[in-house]
Amino acid sequence: MAEKKRKMWEKEIADEENKIAKEEEKKTKIKEELEQKVSKLDASILNRRKRIQTMKCGIQSLDRGGAGQDLLNFGDIYLLGPYICVL
Repeated sequence: MAEKKRKMWEKEIADEENKIAKEEEKKTKIKEELEQKVSKLDASILNRRKRIQTMKCGIQSLDRGGAGQDLLNFGDIYLLGPYICVL
């Protein structure tokens, strides 16, 4: 009787360990997917902030009577007429 119960528990332990392993794999996969989504959102936010800063520099230039359509983009340095805006 004791041997039978022991084998049953050993089987249940093995089953539970397998379930834990599968859940750990699932958890890791979900974490990786979320990290990728967060990374994409971070890049999008950064690009939008750069775009906003460029437009703000353009507004400042217009307020000073400078550039207009002559906005030249060289990486993160924007030439606005006589003014330079570095992001």
